[in-house]
Amino acid sequence: MSTLPTLESSGALRPAQTGVPWGTLATLSVVLSAAGAFWLVSLTGAIGVTERGERPFATWVMLSITLLPVYGAGVLGAMTLAKRWFGANPRAAKDALMTALLLVAVVTVVGITALVASAAYDYSLQVHHINGMSGMSSCTGSCVPRERHDIFVLHVRGVLLVGQWLLLTNVLLVAWLAAAWGGRITLAHSRIGSTDDDGAVDHPTVGRSIANDVRLLVVGMLAGAAVIHAAVIPEHLQEWSAAGWFFILLAAAEVAVAGLILSRVRPGAALLAAGALSAVPLVVWMWSRTAGLPFGPEAGGAEAIGVPDTLACALEAGVLLAVLALLKAARLVRPPLSAHARGLAVLSLLAVTAIGFAATGLSWFDTFGVSASSSSMEMSE
Repeated sequence: MSTLPTLESSGALRPAQTGVPWGTLATLSVVLSAAGAFWLVSLTGAIGVTERGERPFATWVMLSITLLPVYGAGVLGAMTLAKRWFGANPRAAKDALMTALLLVAVVTVVGITALVASAAYDYSLQVHHINGMSGMSSCTGSCVPRERHDIFVLHVRGVLLVGQWLLLTNVLLVAWLAAAWGGRITLAHSRIGSTDDDGAVDHPTVGRSIANDVRLLVVGMLAGAAVIHAAVIPEHLQEWSAAGWFFILLAAAEVAVAGLILSRVRPGAALLAAGALSAVPLVVWMWSRTAGLPFGPEAGGAEAIGVPDTLACALEAGVLLAVLALLKAARLVRPPLSAHARGLAVLSLLAVTAIGFAATGLSWFDTFGVSASSSSMEMSE
């Protein structure tokens, strides 16, 4: 159980359990996400739309990044349940085995859900193609419904087959990682706590405030915005060099300010800089999407709103709100967030950043002669 132990004597030191260890969570999430993305790309390349399988490596990278927060949420949920059922550090062989099987079951459900979603998308595109070509091919009349049925059956069989290989892969990966960790998966850290005269546990986090958590959230949102801004640099350099250099300087400044906030060097000035770095691009973005910038290759014309720029703006707006809260009260006196609340906040940050990053098309791959995306998705911010 994850409750703090009671102590028999005043002032005695006893271990106090905290949240899921991030090293374990990150390792499982990254490895299993990469494996799930591999089988997803394999299914698409075998029976999916041809255009979706033209760039398998770039597609695998984008899917691995995009699915990482989803797998992270699944692993976090499985580890939380296992900790509740088997304890923080299950040592019995049966408990360790059940923990591993629970992890395999949850991540396999996540992976198969992604397979089904991808197959459904491919099926809709293929049916649309059949309907559009029905008047220009020999397949007309009753042939069209039969063709749809055959494609549907093909996708069902593909999901079932690849799902089996996905399950086997997850079993092998979880077993390998568990073996590397000495035959068990640690589900919670143990720290030393002490008791006061009343016998209450003096937890190490006592004395902290929620301001620390909000400050770390600012760092994470700045880093996420910097990642999305860095991803669109090559595209903007090709379109307009001034815009490319703007994003280079913006991403570098966001990383630098995040480091200053983390190091607590001149915290007030660092927070003001974070607010300014978020306000300026927000104003530029709203101007470019409404009236249109008065300069540049598309002067006077409103630019289209895309997924990457929307999510980057959401992160920047979050930074502004958090900075205002921190500047309004130098020390927020509320207790810090729980370990799981912080975990959900981190996963949400990863999800927003990963989706925004992947939606840019990863044009950095073009530098190495690999086109990251053949779609006409709007990438600009």
